[in-house]
Amino acid sequence: MKTEQGTTRYTPGPWRLEDDFIHADPEHGVGGQCCVVAQMYSGTDCAPAGQAAANARLVVVAPALLEAAKAVRALWAKHGLGDDDNESGQVWDALNDAIARSE
Repeated sequence: MKTEQGTTRYTPGPWRLEDDFIHADPEHGVGGQCCVVAQMYSGTDCAPAGQAAANARLVVVAPALLEAAKAVRALWAKHGLGDDDNESGQVWDALNDAIARSE
C-alpha cells in the first residue's frame, strides 16, 4: 500500500496471534488470501519462550498502539498537557518520534 509520500505503509490492523504467526485480516493479503504479518520464534537461544510470547503480544497490538498514540497527539495538540514545558516537551518529542519511526 502506498501513501501520498510514496512510501509503503504497514499492513492495517487488527492483527492476531495464532500459534507462532501474526496474521492480519485476509482482505489485506494478496488476492484476499491469508495474510501473515510476521512469524515469531520461541524457545530459542535468542528468545526464551516467555520472552518470545511477550514480544508477540507487543507486536500484535502495534497497530492499535500507533492509532492510540496519534489520538493522544491530536488531543495534546488541541488542549496542551502539563504545566512543566521541560517535562511535557520531552514526552511530546518522544511521542512524535515514535509515530514518525512507525510510518
